Amino acid sequence: FLGEVRCLGEYIGLEMDLRRSQLGEDEDLLLGLTYAHGATGGKGAGGGAFEVRFMGAQGEDLWGSVELGDREKGVRQEQLVLPISLDSRVERVALTRKSDQSLLVGVEVYRMGRP
Repeated sequence: FLGEVRCLGEYIGLEMDLRRSQLGEDEDLLLGLTYAHGATGGKGAGGGAFEVRFMGAQGEDLWGSVELGDREKGVRQEQLVLPISLDSRVERVALTRKSDQSLLVGVEVYRMGRP
């Protein structure tokens, strides 16, 4: 269900292409994120540590972004449901850091069928 995954820089973020033909039309994804905050001593804007964007096939943003994670120092784990079933135009999901104090450690993506 995942196509090409592109790294946006070491510990910074990634873009994931979706293979919609391998997903049910009412199926969403679950994003699991592990990150370290406060490890670099840098600064960043307020709000979440990372931003999730939903994009079309040409890389255009389809909806507003979602902030994920907090700015508490240490290694953190977060989960977010990616509601891709709401819009069949979503072909790509991007995860990028908003704070240069946050380092991306790990990402897991799971399929979630609807009951």
